[in-house]
Amino acid sequence: MAEAGRGVRARRRVGPASATRTGGRAGSPDPDGSVRRGRARRPAAPQKKRRKKSRSAGSSGDESPPRKKAKAAKRKKVESSSSSSSDSSDSSSGSDTERDSAGSKSSGEDSVREGGSKKRKMHATWDLLNDIWPLEERPRKLQDKRYVGRLSWPTLMALQDRYEKEAEKKGVGSAIYGKDRRLKKIRFRGKADDGYAKLHKARWLRLPMAAPDKYWRRVPRAHEQRFRHLQLAHYGAESQINEKVILSLHDRQVPVELKMLLRGNYHRDSGKGTDLAEPAEVRHLQEAVCNYMTACHVLWPFDYGPLVILRVLIENRWGEAAGGDMRERVGLVTRFFNEVVGDNSGRAVRGEPPLDYEKVRAKWGRQVEMAFPQLGFLAGAGQATGGKAAKAGKETRAGSAAAGKPGGSGSSPRAVHSGRPVCFAFNLRDGCKRQRGAADACRDPNGKLYAHYCNYFDRAKNAHCLAMHSRCANH
Repeated sequence: MAEAGRGVRARRRVGPASATRTGGRAGSPDPDGSVRRGRARRPAAPQKKRRKKSRSAGSSGDESPPRKKAKAAKRKKVESSSSSSSDSSDSSSGSDTERDSAGSKSSGEDSVREGGSKKRKMHATWDLLNDIWPLEERPRKLQDKRYVGRLSWPTLMALQDRYEKEAEKKGVGSAIYGKDRRLKKIRFRGKADDGYAKLHKARWLRLPMAAPDKYWRRVPRAHEQRFRHLQLAHYGAESQINEKVILSLHDRQVPVELKMLLRGNYHRDSGKGTDLAEPAEVRHLQEAVCNYMTACHVLWPFDYGPLVILRVLIENRWGEAAGGDMRERVGLVTRFFNEVVGDNSGRAVRGEPPLDYEKVRAKWGRQVEMAFPQLGFLAGAGQATGGKAAKAGKETRAGSAAAGKPGGSGSSPRAVHSGRPVCFAFNLRDGCKRQRGAADACRDPNGKLYAHYCNYFDRAKNAHCLAMHSRCANH
């Protein structure tokens, strides 16, 4: 009974109302009919009731659902319009800032462009002004690049005209325009040069503007790599120079002879053999000298020796002092050429530059002295050997040969006084113009002394006069 009473009390405690109140969690019957014992959790009824009340209040309110929907739609519309306006304001402010930044950027670019164009214009004006009006000839203020950049081109031209007129008034125009500008230093990048198609830019520079003795020790004496065949067709010298001669010309220390450069000896052994043909006419001499100049121009463009030889030969008309005797004329030019080339080879061994014009001219005069003493030292006296002098020499040789007197071969013994040869220029009408080396002697460019005495040869006595007067005034 007690158990039955406990079960009834439990059923009373856990009934349908409580079951529904607890949501079927505590005290809900199991499928087998038994009831779970335990303390039921207290549900959050007030919240559910409040929600239900609010729902019920909403549903039972005065506003109808369509009106509510319309109000909600209006609210959404207002919100969307406000958001769109804020977005538009943000976008407008962003676009304004973008415009401002773009404007400032474009203005900055314009200023940069303007500054770059000004600099380019200033550089162009400066370069053009340097070409028209050299820097050294302008006033000091116009040598400032910034100052020149501020002036217009017509202003600069007007300044130049005015400056030139002022210089002419002062009489210094020729002195101003006689100066040369300094050479600009040029730096080259290190690049390869194969000597054929890939050529370095340094090859196209002009020759040095300094005197040869300033740089000649840097000129090599010989080329290590030698070639038998050179590009000579564009010179018109193809098949003109023997291959062995070309190999010899690769070394400036090796002398060559004039006959080795003849076209007729192209197929012969151009060593120092005796089978080489000798020049017989002046055109042979000219051909050999031209071949020598061509080969040296290809191999040694710095060597001015061949040009000096050519100049002296042209001034003296290729040995016209010998008159009509072609053999003597050819012999004179051949000896002169061989002597100068030999001396230049010796100077190359010592690292010295070739003989200059004055020294080569003196050598020509000595050759004329030795070959034709009756003509005097004409080349040394500054006169060309030819014309009347050559005709007079020819008549003297012919007269003495016809008379059968000593010296009939066309030459007389050389006059010598106290061991010094007599100066032939001293016995001419114009007199000697060389430097005095002693009271009774002159000195040639090589330092050799010549005695100032009469060189008249008395054939009856077979001796020279050797008095201290000129032959021209006393005989």
